[in-house]
Amino acid sequence: MVERITFHSTESGYTVARLQAPRAHELTTIVGNFANIQAGQTLQLQGTWKEHLQYGQQFQVVKYSETKPATLTGIEKYLGSGLIKGVGPVTAKRIVAHFALDTLEIIEQDRDCLRQATPTIN
Repeated sequence: MVERITFHSTESGYTVARLQAPRAHELTTIVGNFANIQAGQTLQLQGTWKEHLQYGQQFQVVKYSETKPATLTGIEKYLGSGLIKGVGPVTAKRIVAHFALDTLEIIEQDRDCLRQATPTIN
């Protein structure tokens, strides 16, 4: 899961980001061209490891795809990252507390149920 964006060029798409990889204790630095990347996204990456002289080990991304977050924390970060207008970290926490792991499915398929549970969301 993308924890934070360190650098992003809107012109070229070149991005440096920090990612929490499964089973890794520390954040991983990833670099590459991303059309649109946000904190909270869960990505599947293909590429190679490179050793940067100044910044150390980095994963050079050649190809990527977004996957849905599978944990409550991941869903909460994903929703609270600003990807959905009007949903910040506090509202995301409230939504995930109510719908748990069904949150993304409810957002995609049953928005009326979402509106009833969180009346401030349009």
